[in-house]
Amino acid sequence: ETHHLTAWRDGGHTRIDDAVPLCGTHHHAIDRADTEHWIERDADGRITIHFRQRQATG
Repeated sequence: ETHHLTAWRDGGHTRIDDAVPLCGTHHHAIDRADTEHWIERDADGRITIHFRQRQATG
């Protein structure tokens, strides 16, 4: 599935240079409240998205 790094709600566009391929599981995890993610961009332009479960608070 194609994920856009800048969401439409944040002014993003449907551009290939703003898109990364993700499996369905990780594409849906991007917006889940119990999952956090962060994006790294290497000097050569490679994009890596890291995921982890949020820690429970309380």
